[in-house]
Amino acid sequence: MRKLLTCTMVASIVFGPNAVGAAEEKTEIKTTPIIEFYGKHGDNDYKCEFTLTSGNHNFKKNSCPNDDVYSFKIKNPKEGYVIRIEDSPDCDHSEPWASYGIRDPHPPMDPTQRMNVDAGYGLSFGKEIVPGIYARYHKNRNQLTGKVSCVNVVINSRAEIEKENEKITKTQPEQERERVKEAKEYQKSL
Repeated sequence: MRKLLTCTMVASIVFGPNAVGAAEEKTEIKTTPIIEFYGKHGDNDYKCEFTLTSGNHNFKKNSCPNDDVYSFKIKNPKEGYVIRIEDSPDCDHSEPWASYGIRDPHPPMDPTQRMNVDAGYGLSFGKEIVPGIYARYHKNRNQLTGKVSCVNVVINSRAEIEKENEKITKTQPEQERERVKEAKEYQKSL
């Protein structure tokens, strides 16, 4: 604390009182989530990345290879982002797709673990797949890996985030029942 005060006082004396505020502004880091895609060979098969901005990201119109990604991870994840990964180049829900939400990423600056693009198939809404990413909805269990052509991104407002978190909280007892049922079925199969 003493060193911080000393540096602040020196900066104020040498550069003037406005320099302190300017220095503090520059130390604030602003980040936007970035999605990274990988091919069938995992971490050793980086394909592309782009900033998660609202709207459709058509692989035929950007730097990502169409029909050649298998997994992804999110750098700088932020709560409230919803990502729908689709086979359809127009992101029109006409072909297989899976959607994921980012919830409570800790620590927020770390990238998420890499996960398959179709990891949400068959999972109930709100089921955490990797820390910070949960399943939302999906259409069709046909292959999505190696078929991705478009990503749709929605950035939710604080009210929408709270509503979705409430919905997830309500589904957690149901998920626990599903987990117990699956464990019992597994025990029977032994």
